[in-house]
Amino acid sequence: MAFDPKVFLETGRLLLAGAPVSEAAVRTACGRAYYAVYGSIRTRLCRVKGVSATDLFGRAGRHGDVIKALTHGSADFKRVCAQYRRLHITRVTSDYRYSTQVTRQEAERALDDAAWVASRLASIPDGHFNSLPLAPQQPQWNAR
Repeated sequence: MAFDPKVFLETGRLLLAGAPVSEAAVRTACGRAYYAVYGSIRTRLCRVKGVSATDLFGRAGRHGDVIKALTHGSADFKRVCAQYRRLHITRVTSDYRYSTQVTRQEAERALDDAAWVASRLASIPDGHFNSLPLAPQQPQWNAR
């Protein structure tokens, strides 16, 4: 059985269970919220488009490209895009901006947003995913 990225939501909630909660746990919960959604989108796109994750996303992940694709998708995708973008910003802050404090409330909101986005994505028909403007990456050649 393949891994379901939505399980990251449970992991994020477990990280916030109890008190006190370390800032490392809060930051990690934010990341799990984002990757629950990103992984769900990635898995579904690959399945619907019939390509491997490496072919569609390469090694860099194309996080920004997913945001752009959502903004150019159907109305259903546009509705989830604001929360997805906020999740992305929170994840970047949590992972890289150590001088900016990330609170437990922000992590809880990220997990709630991610659950909402995952639920909305599950209700969108495959055909809508197939129409998202995200094509396989072209090979990158090293010019030497």
